[in-house]
Amino acid sequence: MSEQGVQETTLFEKKLPNSWLLRKLAFSELGAPPGRGCYWDAHELRHKPTGTVLAFPEWEWADFVDGRLVWSSEGQLRSAFLGKGKLLKEKLLHDFNAMKFEAVAAPY
Repeated sequence: MSEQGVQETTLFEKKLPNSWLLRKLAFSELGAPPGRGCYWDAHELRHKPTGTVLAFPEWEWADFVDGRLVWSSEGQLRSAFLGKGKLLKEKLLHDFNAMKFEAVAAPY
């Protein structure tokens, strides 16, 4: 039991090229941090040869797609290549922040 309430964490790991490991920590928590719901994720990258651990608690989703790392954070979709102990050539793919919710009644 945490100070904030019940918390469970599930760890998912995915092996990536060049000895990288993508880790997703999926949290289920009552009294989650501000800006988080009762279910939220954090991510980290580990590079075994260099001992590098890069933590990305703000990432909401991440995966390895077409030879690059792709993730979403703060309303943006970004990508980068995996270098030796660091991310290379980070690129903004799309910024969704200007989009606004529009209720559309069925049928579409």
